[in-house]
Amino acid sequence: SVFGRLRVARRSYEACAGAQSSALVALQPLASALADLDGMLAEGGPWLDGPRPSVADLMLLPFLERTEAAVPYFFGEDALERAGVPFGRAAAYLRHATRRHAAFAALRSDATTLARTNLRYAEAGATPRYG
Repeated sequence: SVFGRLRVARRSYEACAGAQSSALVALQPLASALADLDGMLAEGGPWLDGPRPSVADLMLLPFLERTEAAVPYFFGEDALERAGVPFGRAAAYLRHATRRHAAFAALRSDATTLARTNLRYAEAGATPRYG
């Protein structure tokens, strides 16, 4: 299932902290899982299960929000594109959720805060790729 693959992909963004930007291969599980998600988002929507948000949406949105923040923070601003991670529909899905779901909009954090929480997984001395 896409959620099983996303659980594996979670390790990709956990590995972002302290990784070298040349190690984009670390994002391959993320790219694979998001390709599956991209197909699901292309089928309908605006939510995963149709016209209303479901538990699956509420589980997925924080992962996507953190991916959108952490990957560029540690690999560079264009890392998702360079790694071949299909994130366009996921980014649109996040924007839609922010506009249409008041609770999610209220709980969203800024990219720097989200990425810096990833430092928990970092090797000693890890630094971001952009400030």
